[in-house]
Amino acid sequence: MSGLAAAFHLARAGLAVSLVEASERVGGVLDTRRDGEWLVELGPNTVAERRPLAELIEQSGLAGERLPASAAAAGRRYLWRRAALQAMPQSPQEILSSPLLDWRGKMALAREPWVPARRESGDDESVGAFVRRRFGSQALEVFAAPFVAGIHAGDPERLSMRWTLPRVLALEESHGSVLRGLRAARRSGGPGLRQPVVSFRGGLVTLVDRLRAAIPDVRTGWKAVGVERRSDVFTVEGGGGALSAPRIVVATPAPEAATLLHAASDGASAPLGELRYAPLAVLALGFRRDQVAHPLDGFGFLAAPGSGLSLLGCLFASSIFPGRTPAGHVLFTCFLGGMTAPQLVERDDAEIVRLAREDLERTLGARGEPAHVVVRRWPRAIPQYELGHGRFVTLAEELEARLPGLRLAGNWLHGAGVADCVERGAAVARALQAA
Repeated sequence: MSGLAAAFHLARAGLAVSLVEASERVGGVLDTRRDGEWLVELGPNTVAERRPLAELIEQSGLAGERLPASAAAAGRRYLWRRAALQAMPQSPQEILSSPLLDWRGKMALAREPWVPARRESGDDESVGAFVRRRFGSQALEVFAAPFVAGIHAGDPERLSMRWTLPRVLALEESHGSVLRGLRAARRSGGPGLRQPVVSFRGGLVTLVDRLRAAIPDVRTGWKAVGVERRSDVFTVEGGGGALSAPRIVVATPAPEAATLLHAASDGASAPLGELRYAPLAVLALGFRRDQVAHPLDGFGFLAAPGSGLSLLGCLFASSIFPGRTPAGHVLFTCFLGGMTAPQLVERDDAEIVRLAREDLERTLGARGEPAHVVVRRWPRAIPQYELGHGRFVTLAEELEARLPGLRLAGNWLHGAGVADCVERGAAVARALQAA
């Protein structure tokens, strides 16, 4: 998505752009499938509508296809805790009255505004250490661990706070307290931490298809194998021949970038191959509405590792967006694997479906055979912004300085979400136009 957004902006500015893609389709992990009246997302299901994405929607002429998430669904989310689904508190006040924390956990949370900020603001700190320090161990176990597992497919003790949740860390750095920072944002009319999410009437592939259509030269099934640079010109060698240009965007996963740029950088790109990715299995499961006991009055649920479920989380896809199922049916998007249970991704389809069905029966009262099933594996689904991740970002900057005309993009640099990739793609396009 980073490369697609960059190519769109460059082509729109009148530059001659060639986009080469190893697979048979563009869009990366955005993978929408339609089967009759079923419309399923096997990658991201929603995108955060920050300014760069909103601008891209307007520029690509998709404002009429934009589909905001149901306000009713977005306003309620669940946690699997103590063998039951419990509504997730939506404000600090609700947390203090929630049964999810005992009095010790609530006292630790209430003290947060008076917990001193770290003086070594430039040091790396894990998500787990940050949450324990500011909110206590219960808040980590009950809220942060399920969030990190379900959203980032990672381990809070390994993920870097600075790179994984920079907006939360910025509240401590600017206000001395996360809760004080949130209150200040509300008073000033700021967006807070939760942002509106959207899709399109035909799914997220709508955006992919529109961006692709605006790029005159798109070559799929064209696997690049190496990049060389001579006399200020880059040459990309691949199965489809060779392409030469004075400027190049490498928007692949980090390990592929390490290999592609090895010759041009005299091996300096090699450490990019060490960046770790979480594997995921994504399942779309559809049922008749009368097969499911839960009211499905929310966005979905998250479950912490060790909670007794195989699922990391489940989205109530048909509650979030209308028009995704035949009449009288509901649709779930389920996630298994991640860094805490990568072995689940290696199970065969039948076993993965069985595990998901058992969990949906336990959590939502979903019984009987599903009416629709799709399984998709992503061996490298989400890059892990682990402690020390800054070395990869620094290396990317050094490679760009070493090879003028090169820009690196991708979800391993400055945010793994679709909106982050759109923002990075736009920034890369601006930088190349200004060069």
